[in-house]
Amino acid sequence: MKNTIYITLKNKLTTALLFSSLMLALVGCKKEDDEEIITPPANPVSYRSSVELQPNHQWGSEGFELNTLYTINGVDVSFTEVRFYLSNFQMSDMMNTVEEGEKAILLSAADSEGIQIAATDLEHVHGLQFMFGLDSITNHADPTIASAPLNDPLMHWGWNPDSGYKFLKVEGSADINSDGNMVPFSIHAATDALRRDLSAMLMSDLAEGVNELQLNIDYAQMFEGVDFANLSGTHGASDLTNGIADNIQNDVLSFE
Repeated sequence: MKNTIYITLKNKLTTALLFSSLMLALVGCKKEDDEEIITPPANPVSYRSSVELQPNHQWGSEGFELNTLYTINGVDVSFTEVRFYLSNFQMSDMMNTVEEGEKAILLSAADSEGIQIAATDLEHVHGLQFMFGLDSITNHADPTIASAPLNDPLMHWGWNPDSGYKFLKVEGSADINSDGNMVPFSIHAATDALRRDLSAMLMSDLAEGVNELQLNIDYAQMFEGVDFANLSGTHGASDLTNGIADNIQNDVLSFE
C-alpha cells in the first residue's frame, strides 16, 4: 500500500511539474505574441504648405512704434502696449474647398515675427475668413487649461471672468491738457458683443513649404475717432470699444 501511495504521489508530482512547464511555455508564447502585435504610433499628419501672417505695423504710410508720440484728434498720445486676438481662420480655394486654420493668434505691436495661421493641402487660396476677438465658446472657456496664446492671464478678465478674454488690450498715456504732462489711459475691449467677422480675397498660389502673407495693421485707423482728451480708461463693451472694433473690421487690416 505504501508503494502504491508513493507511486501515485510521484505521478501526481510529475504531472504537476509537466503542467507548470506547459503553462510557463504558453505564457512565454503569449508574451511573444503580444510583442509581435505592438505597432509604432501613427506618423503626424503632414501638409503640403503652411501659411504665416507677417505683421506690418503702420501709422498711415509710416511705420508704427511703441513709446512714440502720435497726434490723434489734436492730442499727443504714446502707446506702451497694443495686443489683440484674431481667430477662427478658414481658407478656401476657387472650388470652395474650405480648410480650417488656427483657432486663435495674438498679435502684438511689439512683435513682427511671422505667425502661422494654417497648415493646408490647398494649392491656391481664394478667400480667407476670420474673426476679430474670439467665438463665444472659446471666450468663456477656462484659461487656466488653455494652450497658447489663450493661456495669457494678462489677456483675460480675472476679476470679471464672465466677460471672458480681452479681445484688445491697449495701454499708454496722453497729453490731455497740452501741457506736456502725460496721463495714463487703458482700453480693454471685451465681451462677445465686440466680436467682428472679417474676410479677404487673396487670389494667391501656395508653394510647398512656408508661404508668407503680409498683414498691414494701420493703428491710425484703429484709433480713428477716439477722444483721448477725455479718456482715462474703458473696459468691456462701450461706444468707444465698439467703435474701435468697427474700425478693425472695416479699415485697419489689409493683406498683400
